[in-house]
Amino acid sequence: MQDECKQASSKVGRKKAPTGVDKRPINARLMPEERMQLEQFAAAAGMTAGSMMRQIYLLGVPHYQSAHTNA
Repeated sequence: MQDECKQASSKVGRKKAPTGVDKRPINARLMPEERMQLEQFAAAAGMTAGSMMRQIYLLGVPHYQSAHTNA
């Protein structure tokens, strides 16, 4: 029971994905150091690791597109 309370309280105040986000998860394989950094970023922002991964993806899309367009 104590573990249940601990788990529930650790999720309080976390930001969730916006309405309409596809519920099917996409797996990402990270090195242990990368995962630890992702989890640190997420904790500092009060987000889940999945939400933080999405934010990082959204920040990187314009950079990827500009690097891969045939201009």
